[in-house]
Amino acid sequence: GRRLGLPAAAITAALAAPLAAGDVLAAGTAAATGYLHAATVAALERQLLALLDEGAAASPPRPELPREELRQRLPAALPVRGFDAVLEGLRTRGLVTIAGEAVRRPTTAPTPALSPLEADLAARFAAWALEPPRPKEVAAAIGQPEPAVKPALDKLLAARRLVKVKPDLYVDGGAIAALQARLLAYLAAHRELTPQAWKDLTGTSRKYSIPLAEYFDAEKVTLRVGEIRRKR
Repeated sequence: GRRLGLPAAAITAALAAPLAAGDVLAAGTAAATGYLHAATVAALERQLLALLDEGAAASPPRPELPREELRQRLPAALPVRGFDAVLEGLRTRGLVTIAGEAVRRPTTAPTPALSPLEADLAARFAAWALEPPRPKEVAAAIGQPEPAVKPALDKLLAARRLVKVKPDLYVDGGAIAALQARLLAYLAAHRELTPQAWKDLTGTSRKYSIPLAEYFDAEKVTLRVGEIRRKR
């Protein structure tokens, strides 16, 4: 406000649109809120990940770095709340893991081989795409006993072959990724998503389109404002 010669209310009002569009990130709460441009956030993310990768490749390797050390190696002008917001964004997207004050890149475990039943289930969910039967209906749908199907579903969830949209709705991971790509492309072109546009985008009934929309809200991909959704 001092730099621009504008009252705080005018600045807050002007920030509403870029915040809703995802062009600006808010960091902090209430009077302590700070704002960063999306391009600045992306550059900070790249720098932070590069520091972690350099540590892991060092001799001897440092696979994890203290949170405070990372913050001090980023630009001094970055406020603590901004650093916290950038780090949390990386953690939410699975690009870093945080244990106490230690930050590291996630380790990738070998993917376990699928049993014939698990492979069959994975193929069927890929075919069912965004409209699979409910978990309790799967055993009957494939003609297999439920005691064998449940652990197979659990293994596919753990391997991210399936995504738990709701406790009673599992969806093929590839179908979810493809839908997210269509969703982001739509929002990039139109900025806002109406309920009818979402129904058209998913090609499903309300039985599936509503929980799918709520899933992307929960994953912080979208932000619901009344009946409209925007990119978070």
